[in-house]
Amino acid sequence: MKQRKPADLLEHDVAKQVSDFMQFRGWRRIRNQVAGTQNLVTGRYIPIGEKGMADLLFIRYTPRERPHSMTLWIETKRNRGGKLSDAQIEWQTAERARGAIVLNVSKFEEFKEWYFDNLGWIHTGDGPPVPGNLDLFAKLPDSG
Repeated sequence: MKQRKPADLLEHDVAKQVSDFMQFRGWRRIRNQVAGTQNLVTGRYIPIGEKGMADLLFIRYTPRERPHSMTLWIETKRNRGGKLSDAQIEWQTAERARGAIVLNVSKFEEFKEWYFDNLGWIHTGDGPPVPGNLDLFAKLPDSG
């Protein structure tokens, strides 16, 4: 199988790079699909997903007494010429207005740099939201 040059990577290639990177760092990956089906009884159209929704959703759980999670939406595009549709722009604008982090990634190296600049604290003892972030994802002791 011929290996593609970084400048020629397809959307699928970029998504795999990002997914491998994130899953290695403890994030749960959900691949989103937008489609529709028809109810066989009523004949009504049933949409699946949201028009313009990002390709990937990553969730990082914080196993604490009061569980929390962090989420990151990622739309992947091929390295050259990948453009957002109007529906994607609209969806992303709405999600960002709700407070979501939504990224468009066409170059893995740029994403990796963004990740460590903005979320690298997860993997260290420094930075927000609390001191000792290595403990943020530590398992709770058994209560028994």
